Amino acid sequence: MLMLDQITNLVKNQASGYLKGQTEHELNDEQVEGVADAAGASITEQLQKEVMGGNISGLTGLLGGGSSQSGIMSNPIVQSIMGLFTSKLGGLGLGAGLASGLGASMMPSVLSGLTSKFTSTDSADSAFDVSNLAGLAGGGGAGGMLGGMLGGVTDKLKDAAGGLGDMGKGAADKTADAGGGLLDTMKDAAGKLGDLGGDAADKTGDAADGVADKLKDGFNKLF
Repeated sequence: MLMLDQITNLVKNQASGYLKGQTEHELNDEQVEGVADAAGASITEQLQKEVMGGNISGLTGLLGGGSSQSGIMSNPIVQSIMGLFTSKLGGLGLGAGLASGLGASMMPSVLSGLTSKFTSTDSADSAFDVSNLAGLAGGGGAGGMLGGMLGGVTDKLKDAAGGLGDMGKGAADKTADAGGGLLDTMKDAAGKLGDLGGDAADKTGDAADGVADKLKDGFNKLF
């Protein structure tokens, strides 16, 4: 089992046990499960974020330092975890006061239990090893992190190229449409000019015929 999964299961079990053993906060079974899931997700997400950001030394200091419950809460990584946890509880529909109370009362115990696993000399806890923290990123540590980063960049470049292709195709279509429309307009104008020329020629011919008839009549009257 991956260390990330072991951390998640450990945190969820500790959170569930804490919630079921206290009477300060009245939660039903579904809410207990939701809070436990939120605790597990908050811790693992922040730990992964720290690994991806290269803060291995910060994680080593947190998990391998053996901090007390009171001292651990001042750690900046823990403060970020608390922010995530409170936000996730808000998504469960729990009030801000309850979320804050659970964070202050439950999380120190859960986090202290987690750090104790990393400082334990018991062979059963050997999987919780600070030297393997890079594996929290998933996919084989640093290699997995690099692959994930490159994959994300590749996907973004593909999206950008696709967008440019669509823009180019749209521009070409619009240009073709505009060219076709201009050609049709020119054809219509030429046709209209032809019609006007024909009408003018007919009118000129009629006028000439009228003048010739009048001249003939004038000569006939003179002679």
